Amino acid sequence: MGAGIDRRRAPKSNAQRQREFRARNPGYYRKYNARAKARRRAAKAMLRARTVAAAQAQAAPLFAELIMATLTPVGAPRPTTATTTEPALPLFDRPDADGPA
Repeated sequence: MGAGIDRRRAPKSNAQRQREFRARNPGYYRKYNARAKARRRAAKAMLRARTVAAAQAQAAPLFAELIMATLTPVGAPRPTTATTTEPALPLFDRPDADGPA
């Protein structure tokens, strides 16, 4: 007889071994699947947070310029935003505009 071989047991298929393992350890796959599910949820939350942060970072300069344009009186020197060297948009587009009619 070779070392490590037990000839008294009948051969088993892999499917049979798996069935017996699941019968002996009923909570194993539940625990494994819960961990995998938690990793998937964490990855999805991280991706969502990154997407929101990128959208907010992209919109912030435009929002700041819009606010500055709204708050700047007509005829006053227009301040520039930190992200661009172009002046903010005027409140009224026409040069002869004195305000709302």
